[in-house]
Amino acid sequence: MLWRLWRLFRRVRTAWKIYRGRPLRIYIAGPYSAETQRKRLQNTNLAIDTAIFLWYKGHYPYVPHLTHFLDARLAKLVDWRPELARFRLEYEDYISWDREYQDACDALYLRAESPGALREVERARKRGQVIFRHGQDVPIGHREKRYPLPSRESRENGGLRGGCGPEGNFESVHPGKGSRPPGGPRRRTPEGSFREIQTLELEGAPQG
Repeated sequence: MLWRLWRLFRRVRTAWKIYRGRPLRIYIAGPYSAETQRKRLQNTNLAIDTAIFLWYKGHYPYVPHLTHFLDARLAKLVDWRPELARFRLEYEDYISWDREYQDACDALYLRAESPGALREVERARKRGQVIFRHGQDVPIGHREKRYPLPSRESRENGGLRGGCGPEGNFESVHPGKGSRPPGGPRRRTPEGSFREIQTLELEGAPQG
């Protein structure tokens, strides 16, 4: 009973966001696994293209395929230092990772079908998430108008051009809001940050 109420609540909350034109957190589902590294990279790039489209429409996409680069980096580190093989992620590790983010999303965008993507669709249904299958079905969201949608003329003539300010950055849209004055202090990296740990533990690691 409580689970049904929670699922209903999520559906109503997402419907309210759509009605108010608010941005959605959208999980991108689609094929990744393939026999070759080149094909897996191609699937990752297609998912990134979908994320760019969803961001352009005013939403916050999550791309689970980006762990492709984490896996590639781990493989290079293991070649450099074999004892790091214990940090390799298994298939179930990636599934667990992705589920945490999928459950936090409002909706799922099915880019293309695959066994894994269909399982994610079924999980989205059980959790009351909206499922989009076509780009035209995705409503327009408004992220505080930081990146205003281009005019009809701009969309017809330049596709994604004109999606932000004249200089192509956030400050040109909202001068001063969330920006740092020229020459002002930069945010300091906290002591003991990951970057420092990485420098200490992986000094000399291949970067190419």
